[in-house]
Amino acid sequence: MSGYWSLAPRFGLNTIVLAILAISQIAAAVVERAVGPVPALGPAVAASCQPESFPNLRTALSIDLYTANPPGDELHGGLFNLTACGHGPRVVLLIKSTPPPSTRRLGLPVFRIRVVGPSGVWRERVLECSDTLAVAGLEMTQRGLHSAEVLLQYPDLSLCDIANSTHATVPTDGPTPGSPSLKPWLGYLHARWHDPPTSSAPHRAAVRARTRRHLQSAPSGARHAPHSADGHHTPSMHLAWSAGPPSVRDFQAAPHAGLPLSGPPGSNASDPQSKSGAAANDGRPSAAAGVRAAERCAPLGLQPGRWVWSKGWDAGAQAEAASIARSCVWMPNARSVPPSVCNNTVLQFDWSASALRWRGRNCSAPDFADFDMPACLARLGVGPAHGGRKLCTLGDSHSRYLSYALDGWTSNFTKPSIHDCRTWDKSNPVSDYVAFLSDPWAERDNGANAENCSVVIANHGNWPLSFQTKGRPQNASRYAATLQKWLKPLAAVQALGRTRVVYALTLAEPEQWRRLLGQDWRTEPVMEQYNLAAIKVATELGLPILDLWGPSVGLTESSWDSSHYFWKGAVGHVVLSRAVASLCS
Repeated sequence: MSGYWSLAPRFGLNTIVLAILAISQIAAAVVERAVGPVPALGPAVAASCQPESFPNLRTALSIDLYTANPPGDELHGGLFNLTACGHGPRVVLLIKSTPPPSTRRLGLPVFRIRVVGPSGVWRERVLECSDTLAVAGLEMTQRGLHSAEVLLQYPDLSLCDIANSTHATVPTDGPTPGSPSLKPWLGYLHARWHDPPTSSAPHRAAVRARTRRHLQSAPSGARHAPHSADGHHTPSMHLAWSAGPPSVRDFQAAPHAGLPLSGPPGSNASDPQSKSGAAANDGRPSAAAGVRAAERCAPLGLQPGRWVWSKGWDAGAQAEAASIARSCVWMPNARSVPPSVCNNTVLQFDWSASALRWRGRNCSAPDFADFDMPACLARLGVGPAHGGRKLCTLGDSHSRYLSYALDGWTSNFTKPSIHDCRTWDKSNPVSDYVAFLSDPWAERDNGANAENCSVVIANHGNWPLSFQTKGRPQNASRYAATLQKWLKPLAAVQALGRTRVVYALTLAEPEQWRRLLGQDWRTEPVMEQYNLAAIKVATELGLPILDLWGPSVGLTESSWDSSHYFWKGAVGHVVLSRAVASLCS
């Protein structure tokens, strides 16, 4: 259930009621698909998860968390009830929130859930059912311990009034005295899917007898057996709440960890390099997954997937999982909460040393090394030998980073400048093949500038939400209007047939102190709304979509400076590979 989602904007009372009813129906359908028929969602669901209410759920737990109010900050306090219910390899997480009595919300509390475990690393989809109830469904494909980190990204967010709902303030150089808490973690759900110990023959006979009695006496619709028909134990789920993330020992302690749920221990389906293993690892098994997994992902359009362990759930994968189980909050001068820096050399600067690889849903992700660079440039008419046109990137510093990465690719990575990203914010690449067109506020008519470009990869989405707005972030509707005006001249150039224009979705960015204090709004829920608006605008103008959002939103640890992704890092490598695939496919 990972992927794209949206928040319902806050309008009038009647609209709110209708929206909540509609979203609750959607949420009920999602939960039903995950765990079977369940009663209508409501406050009682978040308070209780009893077998008679959820006949198909095997295990359940609930915990109440109270977030204390920092001095002068009543808004960030409140009571949160987190309830988890498990059935098979699936878990439903319900979050009920109660704000302080004197608090008036303008929007909804927004939560971030990121899962780390043998099945991979991904941000889980969250459905906001109302201003007091949110629901998410987790689906595991491998045995072992999975940790679902639950963060409170916003105690109150209205997409129609971002500034007031988030208490926007002008930027400062650091957190001021009396600032809200910079510890957004509500806790960690540890879901352990494992095989029970092997039982003896007399025990299995007793189990079969108990199972028959249970099925005969159970009320209609509430029948479920904890054992298979032959008396053998079926894999079981154990759920636990924790204030902290799991350690390496916790990940190692799970028996049969890393084995796929569809095959018994020792099955070759656990091999991530095999076709069946590839299908299991991507989190969305299907009947023909073994065939489709070998196909290359489409170069353009939305490409869902997740980060998976390329060599299986070995000691290296377990150590890397433990290192990212808690999201790091970037602080001024590289300080973070808890006290540790957010540096991650492997994910930020050496993707080949990481055990993680991005895998598309039922398809293999492209790699820039798979493409014939000279033939591609010749076909596009790029470079002095082919007409002198260029590959152009248009936008802000993220587009500049992409231009440097493409410059490296066109030069076979022989230039020293493309191997050190620390100076990229102050200069542009000098190249016969690549050009960067700077327009971070989307203020210019770039039609004329694009005439010498064979392809333009354009993006706009960071600055309208950044601290550069000085406390005045743009709502999604205003952003969409600006983007449409900005892209129209480029669409007109494309219509002439000499220049191709691709719109790149805005990259996700990690947790950072300004984003927790209402000074910067480049957060996942807001940027996702920007991207949804951008998809609509670009599609109406006939511009294809380059999906850079999906790979970045689940692994923001790959950002080396709390914003940008270096092409040698895990996410940066995928960004360059997708860009090259969009050019050469």
